[in-house]
Amino acid sequence: MDRKEYLKYQYNYHKYISKQYNRLANYHMSISNIYNNKLLKKVNTNEFNIVTKKFLKPNIEVRYPQITNLENKLVEQQLNKKLKDRAFSLMEDQERDQYNLVYMDASYNIKLNEKNLLSIYFNNYGYSKGAAHGGMLTNSITLDIKNAKEYEIKDLFKPNSKYKKRLSDIIKKQIKEKDIYLLGEFESINNNQDYYLTNDKLVIYFQVYEYTPYAYGIPKFDIDYNLISDIIDMKGPIGRLI
Repeated sequence: MDRKEYLKYQYNYHKYISKQYNRLANYHMSISNIYNNKLLKKVNTNEFNIVTKKFLKPNIEVRYPQITNLENKLVEQQLNKKLKDRAFSLMEDQERDQYNLVYMDASYNIKLNEKNLLSIYFNNYGYSKGAAHGGMLTNSITLDIKNAKEYEIKDLFKPNSKYKKRLSDIIKKQIKEKDIYLLGEFESINNNQDYYLTNDKLVIYFQVYEYTPYAYGIPKFDIDYNLISDIIDMKGPIGRLI
């Protein structure tokens, strides 16, 4: 097999792996929705459409969401810029961090679309020439559809609620219960902690190698709203959901 054939083989192989990774991610989301009964009843979804746009260049495909048919066109433009910027920022991070990138596939999952809230999880898979395996990189964004406000994790909780310690303690408990092998000790979430929202859970996640080995995948910790209801800001985004 000459070099050209080898690179073609690697491209096709990792394209297949990426598709399987995204298929399983979507399947997991669907099963989760079924179990929490969100697919068994009509939900109050937001009144707009979400379409998938594609950015293509050699060996790279980035799919990202864009909003259409929102009544306020200025807010629609602001939302779409934030969504596109988030997807492209993740692509640029992966291009920078993975040398000799042969292939990249970027997609997204809608985790919440209700009560004028939109929470989207972005996932990238890339393969570098000569690497033992591909690389995963993720990000997310939670937005208010009415005014394009982006919510940081601190915006979910009451002022002075010590939410970082509370969430960190819950995560530590889950790590112990699930017997998750860590590369280093987990002490606390950070001020800019990655998260997304679902109809009934706050999900905290970390990057590959941040605390866990590659084989574990992206570590995610589901936290039911009823476990933290006493520190939730009822005027914030989660307050609309409970």
